[in-house]
Amino acid sequence: ALLADRAGVALERTGGRGRSKGAAGAMEKALAFFRRSLAGPQGESARRYLERRGIGVADAATFELGWAPPSWDSLKKELEASGVQSRDAMAAGLLAGEGTRIYDRFRGRVIFPIRDLQGRLVAFGGRLVDGEGAKYISSPEGELYSKRRTLYLLNAAKSSIREKGRSILVEGYMDAIKLHLAGFPEAVASLGTALAEEQADLISRFADQCLICYDSDTAGQEATLRGMYALQKNGLDIRVVVLPRGKDPDDVLSGPE
Repeated sequence: ALLADRAGVALERTGGRGRSKGAAGAMEKALAFFRRSLAGPQGESARRYLERRGIGVADAATFELGWAPPSWDSLKKELEASGVQSRDAMAAGLLAGEGTRIYDRFRGRVIFPIRDLQGRLVAFGGRLVDGEGAKYISSPEGELYSKRRTLYLLNAAKSSIREKGRSILVEGYMDAIKLHLAGFPEAVASLGTALAEEQADLISRFADQCLICYDSDTAGQEATLRGMYALQKNGLDIRVVVLPRGKDPDDVLSGPE
């Protein structure tokens, strides 16, 4: 399995359908629904938000971005109509609640699909566009998703990391996407400020140098130090990208200079 990960090859288990296979199928159907929703009339507010952030329609398609409508059960109904078992949708983290009170986990959010090293869809991140609530939420950890073993866009970035001999590590979805669009396809995101040892190990498989480009606020600076220690344990050459105070990579790339 370790050699397969390094080569970017997916190993398929044989024997039985398995709960995880059903959950994986539910995830792919959910992504198709989210992408249709972004492209349709109900996705207008999400498209405007993405345009303000410098993400056009073609870019959104490239990164498979979607839109979760604000309804409490639009995805639930879609999955039921597609024949997806509720237990598989729950196992995938697409639905929440219990008993007769089952509802969509992602509502009124721009959706970022998270794929593992082999390109398998394992989780979603959701960014709130309007209203109250946490700005970002993500799929819960479960049989498909382990945050400690996942880096956003690594499956798309691994070839460029090998070619350039370096990776660029950022915090969030938009930072990574904007770097890819700006000509830095070796960028990956840790999806938070705590870089796990497993994530550091993933980075070290593809290149010996890592540029840490976290936000310039206090939390970002502290995270940079923690990330340095985690990556140095793997023998990497670490460089820190210093940003103007109060800025994140997305801010800098969206600026006039």
